[in-house]
Amino acid sequence: MTKKNIAFMYKGKLIRWNGKKYSAKDDPNLNELQRMHLSGDINLYEPIEAYYVKWDHDKKGNNHKPIAETRIKKDLPCISQQWKEDYNRRNKDG
Repeated sequence: MTKKNIAFMYKGKLIRWNGKKYSAKDDPNLNELQRMHLSGDINLYEPIEAYYVKWDHDKKGNNHKPIAETRIKKDLPCISQQWKEDYNRRNKDG
């Protein structure tokens, strides 16, 4: 059995535990990707497979096609890392 009046100091402040616990499975505010991760359909921590290909363009810009044998594997960062970088960009001071 756990005590409901647990208190501890954190960075000079007294923190009291109210007995509530967070569970992501019960959180209605999760987005679709987070719900898919919890169900095991996708992995948010796995790099995303992507490729880079050089393209050939004519002078007028009407015709374009990929150049043969220029396909290079360049994986994108995992979704969780992209979210972290986006959050830091949006909340940057200055």
